[in-house]
Amino acid sequence: MKLSIAMMVKNESKYLDKCLSSLKPVLEAVSSELIIVDTGSTDNTVEIAKKYTNKLYFHKWNNDFSDMRNITIDYCNGEWIFIIDGDEVLQEPQSIIDALTLKLDKEYNTLFIRVKSLHSEYNLNSYSTLTSPRIFKNDGSFKYEGKVHNQPIHKEPSLLLNSEILHYGYVTNDPELMERKFKRTASILKSELERKPDDIYYLYQLGKSYHLHKDLQQSIEQYEKAYKILDKKKLKKNFGQLYMPFASAYSTSKQYKEAIKICKEGIKLFDGYLDLYYIAANSLEALGDLEEAFYYYKEFIKVYEDFYNYKISQDPAITIEYRNNSYKDVVLTKLSERNVNLNKYEEALKYAINIENEQNKIIHLIEIYIKIHQYTKIKDLYFEIKEENKNLFVNKLEDTLKLMTKEENDKIKNIFSNGEEEYFKLNQFRLKDSKEKDTDRLLKEIDFDKVPSFYGEMILNNWDNKALVFSVLKKLQNNTIQNIFQWMIGQNLQVYWKDEVEKEILALELAKLDIQKIRIYAILIKVILLNKMEFYKITKNNIDKKYNDIFDIYIYLYTNYLKFIYKVDNSRLFYKHLEGWEKQIFSIIFAREAYESGKYSLAVKYFKEAAEEYPYLADLLGNYSNKLLKEVL
Repeated sequence: MKLSIAMMVKNESKYLDKCLSSLKPVLEAVSSELIIVDTGSTDNTVEIAKKYTNKLYFHKWNNDFSDMRNITIDYCNGEWIFIIDGDEVLQEPQSIIDALTLKLDKEYNTLFIRVKSLHSEYNLNSYSTLTSPRIFKNDGSFKYEGKVHNQPIHKEPSLLLNSEILHYGYVTNDPELMERKFKRTASILKSELERKPDDIYYLYQLGKSYHLHKDLQQSIEQYEKAYKILDKKKLKKNFGQLYMPFASAYSTSKQYKEAIKICKEGIKLFDGYLDLYYIAANSLEALGDLEEAFYYYKEFIKVYEDFYNYKISQDPAITIEYRNNSYKDVVLTKLSERNVNLNKYEEALKYAINIENEQNKIIHLIEIYIKIHQYTKIKDLYFEIKEENKNLFVNKLEDTLKLMTKEENDKIKNIFSNGEEEYFKLNQFRLKDSKEKDTDRLLKEIDFDKVPSFYGEMILNNWDNKALVFSVLKKLQNNTIQNIFQWMIGQNLQVYWKDEVEKEILALELAKLDIQKIRIYAILIKVILLNKMEFYKITKNNIDKKYNDIFDIYIYLYTNYLKFIYKVDNSRLFYKHLEGWEKQIFSIIFAREAYESGKYSLAVKYFKEAAEEYPYLADLLGNYSNKLLKEVL
């Protein structure tokens, strides 16, 4: 038999199925066995394991990780032993298969795999990396040592494979798991340190446990003890893994000078220690030393790109936290923004163009291309990005256009007018006379439900053509219509959206409105009232009487609309499950009925419910309820 996959598990049900499923390609391609030793699970770990292997064994947990790991090894019959945990998932298994089937294993005693320890199970781009020995020749002498963070005693020569392992064991968004691991690990470490108080490795691991538990001062105390022993024994060069968490703990606790000292020392001792460049830069920036901070940010990018050519990248003792796209993007963004602020736009472009996060990249590239007048590059960028980010793109571009001259605006609008996408149609519309017949076609071709609200410009500029405007609006969702009207009112471009539109509403022949016009006008009135009431709240002026009249129309329209789409007789059975304007109108309907029946306390209850949905309309509701009360009395 070529391979034994050996695991020890306890309460690993959350990820175990995913883990074991990821091993299937190896188990099927290589002559192999799957050994699982359970150390006392109380969840359904055992049931999951039984689906994948009949080589399942039970041993009581004895507080010694290495001893338990060695028990699993004793069950292994393969020429090679692959160690993996129940909260790890294998990726790219082909590299392992090739190594074991193409006789590459003849030249080596140990095979290394990169382990990505995820910080969150929802973001696969945020992780720390460690080059870890995982596959070992089963020569009878292979074993683990160390009670807590068990260390494999492996033999050279070794080979780094292209396979990867995703480790979910330290995802920080699982507090239960983190607390359980902290208590388990810290208690063992404290016990060991009582016997060996100067053990550097145990001090370091206890510091890390406190660090993960966010007990920063306690973690610093342990790191300092370990550091002093290393300094005294002149062993700093032998224990590089201490520097990153030590510097990080200082920096996180705002002891920036101490963090910078540790970083600079570590960078001198260990070539390519990526994390220390980031922590040094961050700490220097916090102290306001921008020139030196950005020197280290630049160095971070240089080391990042060449990282796997440094010896430290294959050091199994050193975990690298910052070799992932999330941190790379943070630094590239800082460098780009820094150069924009210094008017070094070509330099800023070199950094911005390498940002991985597309949304972030869009925001920075648009700004830079405009600064250097490369407008066609903006159009090229539009066609390079994912469809889901195009609204973000046009929003950013539109915001930027507001700060530009008319001449620059016209140039960009012309560039973005030759095409069939929605944004190009908007610019075609902008470049035409609104009386031209082609504007009708463009207006009808836009899917307003899928574009940003500023496309409402097309509605605003055609408001006089009610037949055209309402033929478009009636096809849209309520939220879309509301957002368009909100945008239109916010522009203050035409007198319509101050006085004339209110006159139009007050002059409506309500009985002649069809159901779609009722819906559209009701949404328009709601937007107007919410904006006006916010204005009155700020200015503390008395409410103009006409808004009480407009509010009456709002109630009338929405009541008729809801009567059309719901059976009002049954509405009490479900209205509390509604939200927003629907619940508000039903509350007002019930309040009015309660007033007319003389049930005034019940009426007050319903009006309170209505006011809770839109607090800004509470004053209008108060006026409306007073008017009702006068009518019934």
